[in-house]
Amino acid sequence: MFDFFKNYLKKEEKCPPSSSNEPLTFIADYSWRNNPSLNAKFHEEYPDDILVIVHEGDVRITKRQLELIWVKVTGHSKSYFEGILLNQPQQLSTLNIHSKIIFKIETGGKHPVRVLPEYIKDRLD
Repeated sequence: MFDFFKNYLKKEEKCPPSSSNEPLTFIADYSWRNNPSLNAKFHEEYPDDILVIVHEGDVRITKRQLELIWVKVTGHSKSYFEGILLNQPQQLSTLNIHSKIIFKIETGGKHPVRVLPEYIKDRLD
């Protein structure tokens, strides 16, 4: 299990959002632990683990329900965070335990929310 997490903790990793020419760069420097928008959201005993609202897309196009899943933060960019799922989703068919996801903090939201590559691409163009 340790080797699995070690592979995700590279200093820098490119994550291409869909077909965009401008990949996001995620940095694994643990500075997210001091991010004011994440304060008090991390697990008390595991400082990189956070509950994230995970989905498979817009509720108008999927019948799957949202799930609240523990995610280990592995990197961050200016506006987004990346992490891996620590639980097996119960309803989401496109994700599994250890799947890598991207998420963001919604202003005023109780939990961060997963964002899909299409969402990011729309905002980069």
